[in-house]
Amino acid sequence: LSEPIFRDKLDKLNTSQQSIEQTAAWCLFHRADARRVAEVWEAYFSKADQPKRLAMVYLANDIVQNGRKRGTEFLAEFYKVLPRALRHVLAKGDDKTRAAVNKVIRVWDERKV
Repeated sequence: LSEPIFRDKLDKLNTSQQSIEQTAAWCLFHRADARRVAEVWEAYFSKADQPKRLAMVYLANDIVQNGRKRGTEFLAEFYKVLPRALRHVLAKGDDKTRAAVNKVIRVWDERKV
């Protein structure tokens, strides 16, 4: 896993489906480094602005849901970092961002993620 390349991908990340899917596919390719992916994701998330944080929640959603088809590595690692990140977004995000994050959480609940 090249952290500079991953950070560059996160710099370019936006909320478009194509951006989320391409970045998630790159992360899923690096399944052996799931812990590092989650750690870099969390570090980047903590410094990101609100619009970028929403894109990153969508990215985590894609990684977790598609990653569990191949194993539990990403689910286990993101389980460690997501609660903190989601609490922060729900506490400090604007109404639109909170609504979008709550929708993702409902989907995870429905799909037993």
